[in-house]
Amino acid sequence: MKNTRRRNAKATTKPQVPAQDMEVEEWWQRELALLPKKTQRLKAALMMYGTWNIWKARNRCIFDQKLATPTKVLQEIKVEVNCRKSACGGSVILSFHV
Repeated sequence: MKNTRRRNAKATTKPQVPAQDMEVEEWWQRELALLPKKTQRLKAALMMYGTWNIWKARNRCIFDQKLATPTKVLQEIKVEVNCRKSACGGSVILSFHV
């Protein structure tokens, strides 16, 4: 039972790729709709860290001519999530599936 809950939590926290013509606000609201408050907070945090790090990688590519692989961007997301978790007194997330 516990493993089933864990799998369901992962499934609900994993953001879905938005449709090509979908606005960001609509995508955001759909992703968080109908989730329990705690899951909403987790999913919103992962979406923010993901979006922020993709934006930073894009800017480094355009302005600094430094290309980052998707693996590198994911690693940066994990580092920031762990830093935030550690700073807030929680246990560090060593890995999570995206």
